[in-house]
Amino acid sequence: MAAITENEAKILLEFRKRIADMELRKIQEHDMFLITWLRAREYNLKKAEEMFRKSQEWRKVNDIVNLFKNWIPPEEYVSKFSFKFCGYDTDASPVIFVRVGRWDVRKVIEAGERDLYLKYLQYIGSTILHQVEEMIYAKDKFISQFIVIMDMQGYLFRQLASIPTVETHLEAVREFESNYPETLKACYIININKLFSTIFNIVKPLLHARTISKIHACDSNVEKWKAYLQKNIPTIDMKILCGELNGDMEITVIQPGQKRTFDFDITQNSTTLSWDFLTENHDIGFGIIFHSVNLNNEGEVEILASDRKVGGKQHTNSILCTNLGKYTIVFDNSYSRMRSKTLHYKFTTDLTT
Repeated sequence: MAAITENEAKILLEFRKRIADMELRKIQEHDMFLITWLRAREYNLKKAEEMFRKSQEWRKVNDIVNLFKNWIPPEEYVSKFSFKFCGYDTDASPVIFVRVGRWDVRKVIEAGERDLYLKYLQYIGSTILHQVEEMIYAKDKFISQFIVIMDMQGYLFRQLASIPTVETHLEAVREFESNYPETLKACYIININKLFSTIFNIVKPLLHARTISKIHACDSNVEKWKAYLQKNIPTIDMKILCGELNGDMEITVIQPGQKRTFDFDITQNSTTLSWDFLTENHDIGFGIIFHSVNLNNEGEVEILASDRKVGGKQHTNSILCTNLGKYTIVFDNSYSRMRSKTLHYKFTTDLTT
């Protein structure tokens, strides 16, 4: 974000006087945070103050600061409306990857879950806000922006053919523009199709000119948009970002202090149990337990201790199950008191010849 100019600094002093009665968090008292509201309202003090006060009330009512840790979204939403962090740019701004084309928003809207869906979007915003604030403390410098990469592959006309769905999207855009001014550093939209121009023309009137200038659209030429992204965000892992992982991976969120287990009943000798998983940015305990069904040897055997923490990259491996019984894969987040972990995973069992 551009540095504060001399003229902006003068206006900022007056703005501080107008909001002196408000109780703000330490991060919100920073000049770079406050200047975004003035820029969003073209330095009109009255309009900027009104916007700021309304947004602070909105954040309080919806508990935006704590929503990422205090609210557990439905498992279906986490899986079907997935988003993931895939690193940081050279300025330490988080990069978020969203497969918008696969989001069947119309389905949940027609099921009467409009408010739940909007709350889930608030949850995403809260999670991003938390990542930004973590980097502020880690880097000891003020970071206020993030980058989002939206994959439109698979987007269907049926989403646009539903007026309630379109209205819900517009509400989400209005909410973002009203409460997160100048936080979007760049938006890269990849794999666009013929529907993109229609979508963009619908939401464009709601976007500030500065926001529009940050949107970059790329067609379905994979090599072309990969090169474009690598040029503009050289620090990201393209393998994780661009969906070169197995497309059929499942997604789950493991809450702080919790474990998630997956059981496999092995009934044939020489069966291979394979796993492929990764966590987004943070580590997690991973282990395997064998439960014997041999009447002469009942009990549990820890094949891999679940206190071995892994993360930060994709983990692919397998074991040969030479004994019959139940094998349990364990993902352990019990050591974490506050941080949930988003897990992408795939398991297979194959008979080895």
